[in-house]
Amino acid sequence: DAAFGDDVPVDDPSVPLQNVIAAVRGVPVLVISGATGQSASCVNGIYDLRLAPPGGSPAPPDFQHRDFPNVWLYMASDGRWWVSTQASKEQRVGTGWAHSKQANFTLPRGIDHWNVVRDHGRWSKQSLKVSIMSLEDAEQALCKAWDFALKQLRSKPVVMISQVTGEKAHLVNGTYVASTSEGGLGAAPAFQNQDFPDSWLYLATDRRWWLSSRARRDELLPSGWAYSDPVDAGVLPTLATGWMVTKGGGKFEAQDLQVQSMTMGQAEAERADSWSTAMRPYAVAGCVMVVSGAQGRSLAVNGTYDALPRASEKAPPAFRHRDYPEILLRYRNDQRWWVSSAGGDGTPGAAAGWAQSRTCARGTLPSQVLEWYVPCGAGEWESQEIVVEARRRDEFDSFAADAWLEALVQVQARPVVEISGATGTKAALINGAYILSSSGDGQRPPFFRKLGDRDAWLYMAVGGLWMLSSTAHKENRQSIGWVRSARAEPGVLPTSATGWQVYEDDGAWRGQPLKFVGKTSEEVGAHAAGAWRKAYRELRQMCYIELSGATGTCSAINGTYELRPQYADKGTMVFRHTERPDIFMYPGKDRRWWVSDEASKNAQAATGWACSDPVEDGTVPTLAGGWNLVQDEKHWEPVPLTIRAKQAPAEDAEKANLWREAVTKMKGQPFLKVTGAVGYNANHINGLYELSASSVSTPGQAPAFRARGPSERWLFYARDGSWWIGSAVRMMDSEPRGWARSAKFGPGCLPTQTVGWKAVSRDGVW
Repeated sequence: DAAFGDDVPVDDPSVPLQNVIAAVRGVPVLVISGATGQSASCVNGIYDLRLAPPGGSPAPPDFQHRDFPNVWLYMASDGRWWVSTQASKEQRVGTGWAHSKQANFTLPRGIDHWNVVRDHGRWSKQSLKVSIMSLEDAEQALCKAWDFALKQLRSKPVVMISQVTGEKAHLVNGTYVASTSEGGLGAAPAFQNQDFPDSWLYLATDRRWWLSSRARRDELLPSGWAYSDPVDAGVLPTLATGWMVTKGGGKFEAQDLQVQSMTMGQAEAERADSWSTAMRPYAVAGCVMVVSGAQGRSLAVNGTYDALPRASEKAPPAFRHRDYPEILLRYRNDQRWWVSSAGGDGTPGAAAGWAQSRTCARGTLPSQVLEWYVPCGAGEWESQEIVVEARRRDEFDSFAADAWLEALVQVQARPVVEISGATGTKAALINGAYILSSSGDGQRPPFFRKLGDRDAWLYMAVGGLWMLSSTAHKENRQSIGWVRSARAEPGVLPTSATGWQVYEDDGAWRGQPLKFVGKTSEEVGAHAAGAWRKAYRELRQMCYIELSGATGTCSAINGTYELRPQYADKGTMVFRHTERPDIFMYPGKDRRWWVSDEASKNAQAATGWACSDPVEDGTVPTLAGGWNLVQDEKHWEPVPLTIRAKQAPAEDAEKANLWREAVTKMKGQPFLKVTGAVGYNANHINGLYELSASSVSTPGQAPAFRARGPSERWLFYARDGSWWIGSAVRMMDSEPRGWARSAKFGPGCLPTQTVGWKAVSRDGVW
């Protein structure tokens, strides 16, 4: 009001507007200040005078916001002054963000008491200052306010923001230095992030302090990662309130930011001490980082990392992988956390490691970073949902030990995990019962071996993933196999793990509704399997039994039967007729010994030509009694069959010695690689084959080699004297059927010594 002539009574709102305008030196404007709350930016500001066109009926003037053209100050039909939209102004509706308390039909200048929408649509009584002055004086008042603020910045030119959380916390937290090249006299200052030069703190056109990019700062755009409530001229970020931080998807949430001013010396000291401050909670107990969620070629990233001794208190910490000591988690010069080899030189790039975080300020631990990337080929990186948790080392180790001790109690009560629900080509490989093989002494996770398959294991891999894989991968706790879970906390058994996926034939991991149930040994027949394996060990020195006494149409079952060692792994016992390979003797599901065909044997069906009385598990045929022969489909007749053990012939002993020597040679190099197959069955034939565990545990038998990977492919010596590549069923019966075969060779000849290989075509032609 100092811009008016001396003859104008400035405190009298009844003075005609024409007299007021005439007294203004320059362009007249209306200035509102003092509003607070969520509507402050719409109310405070400079308004241009908009008079009614001459010649019309007398009407009060309107005032248009200089920064927001859709915001108007006008007199509504209720006689009160309102701040609202242009549409409301046109209809003179009493609605908006602020209004004078009483209807006095005078100019808004000089009215002190107003109602303003503050928070959540609630009205609050506020004392606003409404003045009419020249535009030049209004702008000069703004300049004076900012000039005063700039003088305050000379002693403390740094703004430090902290305690921000969320995905953009790294772009908000940090130290911001007032830029001498930005703003200038009479203008709001701008602050540049010391760690990320593209991150700025500035006053946008909506009079809010914003944190955003350089490009948005140049245009003073109200857009970015965080903003304050609107402020009056001269209010620095340290006095701003109502901070909102992005939470993604265009949405913001209120957060209690700490915004403080400091000197350059204080800022440098804070930066120097940032790593010490970050590690202070772990100074006594130590720190571990638990990483999970990495997939694909970066699976080795998962695991527990121990903090290494620091070179100085100002140096960033580094962490070493417990299971892979050559892998480090460390903060590099490009302001990213990297998971890389211990020998790396710290140079950023695709070859620099297996995972990297997004950029983050000094003092940011990897557990505070939410965005991680892994290499995806050709120097490119892709985002993965990697999670890093910071733990006190003493608490973590104590928790893990206690958790596995508690799990040991559970697993001893139900030592079998039964898996069901798998579908597709690997269903037979996955579904089944897995017996506790090692309890881990209560200090480590247990592992389970599949009943009937010595090369299928359920174990916890490095990084806390439960895996279903082969013996070789189990020994090294590798995250390679056919089934995997999400990362599990210490003490979580497979029956409680989640996120199960199956490795499909196309090389992709996909979820399947697998079911893991803990059971007792009796519930799944594991006790029976152990009894049959014990019986096999006692009988294998004889290897043969002889059946006699069958008459009539069943006389063909008389003869010598050879013990099939491969079935011991399946937890059962099977004999095959030496002269009629399609006749078998086996224990059926009804607990009787049966003599029947191959299909019945495979199904353990209670059908055939002869059967015994029910027997206990592990009872060999020579001790079974009550034999009956079938006379027709429905009639059985008791017959005194004689079954006795028979010593292997001398030639078999010679064969056994040859195979024993061959297996001994293979122990040092247990792998065979098959290459060169082409055509329809090439994928069934080519590959890496490993000497089976049963070949080592049952010396004297022709060895068998299992293909690495999830498919059931075997390289075995068949009863026709040839090496064959075929299915597990063919291998167990030494049946000369499959996808490839060698020429015939004598006992003791390994596949590497064979020639004359042939593969079957799609049309069945060799």
